[in-house]
Amino acid sequence: MDMKAAKGINISSVILGVQPADAECVRRDLQALDGVEVHAVADLSTWLPQVAATKPADAAARCVLSLAPGTQPLTQWLQQLDGTTPVVCLSGPEGGLSPAEDALARTHGFAPVHLGPRVLRAETAALTALVLALHN
Repeated sequence: MDMKAAKGINISSVILGVQPADAECVRRDLQALDGVEVHAVADLSTWLPQVAATKPADAAARCVLSLAPGTQPLTQWLQQLDGTTPVVCLSGPEGGLSPAEDALARTHGFAPVHLGPRVLRAETAALTALVLALHN
């Protein structure tokens, strides 16, 4: 089943905090979901400007899983989208992104969102974000 078509949302990319050796295993597990890309750990100072430089026609809604106060729930943020906009969700390592990394993501147009009151493991947080995006 094409979850993208079934739920009317286009997941462009989910950035998982996985080690390069594990990335292929995760990619294999998620390959059945049309439109989902899984990337290995990347240097944010290099990757964020690349995402910010995308052409407006290719622009995706961007969110960062943030532990900072004042963030909105991911489900609330997703409901503001029209269902056809690609989504890029940045998920950090265990314990979340550092305050400097979180601020850097925000300056590159990433909306700060959270998954709820509990802090999840890195791999669980990214997959939870993916499931919520597919089902909202």
